[in-house]
Amino acid sequence: MKTILLIKSLLIAIANSFATIIRVFIYSKNTKIKRLDSNSSCVIIGNGPSLSNTIDNNPDFLRNKSLIAVNHFAITDYYEQLKPEYYIAIAHDLYYDDVEPQFIEASNLLFKTISGKTTWEITLFMPVESRKYKRWQSFLTNNDKIKISYINLTPAEGFDCLTHFLFKKNLAMPRPHNVMIPSLIVGINMGYSTIYLIGADHSWLKDISVNDNNEALINNRHFYDTNSKPKSFDKKGKGARNLPEILFTLMTAFNSYHIINNYAQKRGVKIFNCTQGSYIDAFERNIIE
Repeated sequence: MKTILLIKSLLIAIANSFATIIRVFIYSKNTKIKRLDSNSSCVIIGNGPSLSNTIDNNPDFLRNKSLIAVNHFAITDYYEQLKPEYYIAIAHDLYYDDVEPQFIEASNLLFKTISGKTTWEITLFMPVESRKYKRWQSFLTNNDKIKISYINLTPAEGFDCLTHFLFKKNLAMPRPHNVMIPSLIVGINMGYSTIYLIGADHSWLKDISVNDNNEALINNRHFYDTNSKPKSFDKKGKGARNLPEILFTLMTAFNSYHIINNYAQKRGVKIFNCTQGSYIDAFERNIIE
């Protein structure tokens, strides 16, 4: 029985590796991430509901560390207060043009706000795919403080020797079903020796429901939400996912963190999850004092 399972696992790894090579050949572009001259630490700022308390109660913790902000963080006052050096936005609804109107409105507000507020040097990481969409870029053309860098979101699966090579070369990453996944890969590849996560609650499991119309809903709460309510989980800015699709997406994201932790250990990088109550179980916990 064990032999059969080993053979099955080997065949799956071979098939996944072959599929990964094909995906990288088709979708990935030659991109580079500038490495740091020294081994320093960074904080990846997630937008989970715990973030406000973490920032307000631990101002010293964020000093002397590079900050990486994500998605809609810039629409808050913390953006100008903290002045992050890096910003990562990967959601399809941020740059696609054929999405529902509320996503267009939120996207336009985000990039207009980034352009208007940013008075310091910052690098904005966007997916390679977003380069061909001009709407979001039009808001940033008049601010020379913002440098745009592109990253490949191509998912890599298979043998560790292959996937880790592709991660290191910035050609692929674990399936990026959450913006924290590319943020961690970017942080590792930039050369940070220690990475801290805050605002990474990921506690959606307790916020999933199904109404009497069999519509699967999720209350995707952020620290900046004033009146968050359960709503459908969209597919790249359109439509709605059913419950199996929602659960599969969450499972894939949580699994990607374990893959990242393995990669980080091989690269000699330590990742600490400083988010109290976080559902991410892949990284060592660290309570901020």
